[in-house]
Amino acid sequence: MVFWIGSFQKKLLPNPIFDSIKWQLNNGMKEETDLSKVKKILGNSFSNDRYEKYYETERAKVTLNFSHYTDAGDNDEAFKVHAVMIEGK
Repeated sequence: MVFWIGSFQKKLLPNPIFDSIKWQLNNGMKEETDLSKVKKILGNSFSNDRYEKYYETERAKVTLNFSHYTDAGDNDEAFKVHAVMIEGK
């Protein structure tokens, strides 16, 4: 998992202890949230790239990276949040 927070944008190296920490954003999104649920939470207020989507709040730009679980098909449920990057404004 890649997780950036703040305007300094330092990438954290893989760490088994950190990678096992469960996270959840204020709007309810968390790791493994599928694209259909992200759309329900955000509506159409995010970018339209297939594997990386972002949205903005009044305090931050939030980028979500998606993994495609090909065994689940090609629908929205097959794309799940894999990483998040939060950049302060």
